[in-house]
Amino acid sequence: MKKPIALLVVLLVLFAQPLAVFAAGNESLHENYITDVFNEENGLPTGEANTLVQTRDGYLWIGSYGGLIRHDGSTFVDFSGNLASSAIRALFEASDGTLYIGTNDAGAYAFKDDVFTPLRAEDEHLFLCIRDFAEGPDGTIYVASPSGVAKIVENTLVAYTYRAFSGEQFLNVAVDRFGNVWAMASSGMTYILDDDQLYDVCSSDEFFEDSLIYTVAADADGNILIGSSGNEIVKIEFDATKEPHNIEAHKKTYYSTGDVTTINRLKVARDGTILVSSLNGFGVLDKNGRFERIDKEQETNLSANWAELDHEGNRWVASSNFGVIRYSVGCFDSCNYNSNLGEIFVNAVTKSGDRFYVATDTGVLVFDEDWNPVTNRLTEEIQGFRVRNAVTDGEGRVWFATYSSYGALCYDPKTGEIKGYGVAEGLNSEIVRVVYPLSDGRMLVGNQLGVNIIENGAVTEKYTTINGMETTSVLCAMEIGGRILVGTDGSGIYEIANGRLINYAFASGLTQGVVLRMAPDADGNGNYFVCAGDKLFYGENDTFRELTGIAKGSGSIYSVYDVDGRIWILQNGGVFSADKAGVLAGEDVYTARYGVKCGMTGTLSANTWNYLDDTGALYMPTRNGVSLFYFRGADVITPHAIVNSITVDDVVYEHPTALELESGAQRVTVDISSLLFADTSEF
Repeated sequence: MKKPIALLVVLLVLFAQPLAVFAAGNESLHENYITDVFNEENGLPTGEANTLVQTRDGYLWIGSYGGLIRHDGSTFVDFSGNLASSAIRALFEASDGTLYIGTNDAGAYAFKDDVFTPLRAEDEHLFLCIRDFAEGPDGTIYVASPSGVAKIVENTLVAYTYRAFSGEQFLNVAVDRFGNVWAMASSGMTYILDDDQLYDVCSSDEFFEDSLIYTVAADADGNILIGSSGNEIVKIEFDATKEPHNIEAHKKTYYSTGDVTTINRLKVARDGTILVSSLNGFGVLDKNGRFERIDKEQETNLSANWAELDHEGNRWVASSNFGVIRYSVGCFDSCNYNSNLGEIFVNAVTKSGDRFYVATDTGVLVFDEDWNPVTNRLTEEIQGFRVRNAVTDGEGRVWFATYSSYGALCYDPKTGEIKGYGVAEGLNSEIVRVVYPLSDGRMLVGNQLGVNIIENGAVTEKYTTINGMETTSVLCAMEIGGRILVGTDGSGIYEIANGRLINYAFASGLTQGVVLRMAPDADGNGNYFVCAGDKLFYGENDTFRELTGIAKGSGSIYSVYDVDGRIWILQNGGVFSADKAGVLAGEDVYTARYGVKCGMTGTLSANTWNYLDDTGALYMPTRNGVSLFYFRGADVITPHAIVNSITVDDVVYEHPTALELESGAQRVTVDISSLLFADTSEF
């Protein structure tokens, strides 16, 4: 008697919508793709790859000279033992779910319902090397091979025997909206045929001036895409009202791929973008015709053979020289590419007009809106000086906190005027950490010996030990509800009120005296958050309580933001985010973390200053340049659960869809994969 196990029958793979959406930022910036390379050192049993495809059940299949490999997001399984050859050149999933496998020397195979079926050629000595597959509107599968072009009929490769094919070696095949087959040969000639006739032959010079036709593909609408041996792609959009065989009658649109050249493969992804794999790079042509190079490091020897977009939005590239590369979209953009900031430790960022100003330990750097470097009098005059902070006042002037005779430095971009405020002008100290514009146009200057106020170009107020400051080193300032607060390096917070100081520290519940940052409650109730040491406090009616529910990292909290009903704190390891209501209620809440693995350009540091623009984007100085954060996490994808195998006693059932157990079964082991491909270890 058999006993069915109901739980083993529910093996559905659900392609669900993301739970959260990441929005790309300013188009002048770059999505910061996280690059992961898979080879012999981390699980992939080969250091090269020719092709890959994600099948509808969620698995990623990889074809290489080292075998046919299936990846479930965590492990790589070699399936080469099911084939007569371990050298794989082409993979293709048909509309009925069949996976077609092209080998380099043993022909083609069809894989369906966990069964590998060899596809025989009418001449057993031909069609041993398979380079490409394509599917026609009626479900017919076409094959490109150095031996010629064939279609699959009842598991047999039926060759087209046109005399014009003699001596040609075919590398690509595609099918247009009319069902015509485009077969591209290594000579650059492309043959257009149907079951009845070979009706046209296209040479490379019909499409490109100085390049060969190097690859062909078709999009979901049956338009033909042709990639060149140079850096051009032409799209032929077919008009159903015009003669199908008259190529000149249909619209042609050309696109440039810039410095990405020798296009090996074009793949139209499920989102409509075109993945461009080339000899020296990899990029994406979006639906608006804009090309973006993805391999930002520009590995000129990438040798990208094939690419795939998985259901999580990761781009995968099969590379002859690197193995398999995964490009995952993180939740940060980077300002480093044009600016060359990648190796520079940044202290602060601000913006005035169409210029960004970056404070470093060796001066100030200026950039245009595309982060191209700009040289002017400011960059030259304070080169070599340490600059700790940078802010923009209501007049568009940029103020810098310097550790030099410049003290608090004011730069007017409109006139080019530079003015420094030091001891001679009335500052307590020229070791300045903080410049903070007040709402009434005055400038607060926090320095090593206290606080000064600059008004109408003159130092008008000073607060030091004489006024009761126990610790005079000022780390931050905030204006909230007409109140002016400064955070110190040991004595908590001082409020400047009518020329006197009021201290809020241990007696008020602020048990940590080093106050790095303060931020207002976004509800506008006059309450505020305080980063003091490694603790986060909430100030209400001049008393403070520690917020312990957020699972922050170790070490000091550098900054805090209240955005979209969530608390965001910045520490060395990245950005931590938790539900605000839960945090304020004292609950232990789920905390998400976004750091280097999500695309942040480097770890964060204390006493650096971020810039929050009018759109809500946060420019964050890191140990490697500047990262841009939108207060959104990366995409969170509902896992696709699938059963890899079930072992009943000593019998293994690979990828079953249902299973009934004999009554004598003693032990059942179920191997389940979540089919998550992005690195979610930080979420």
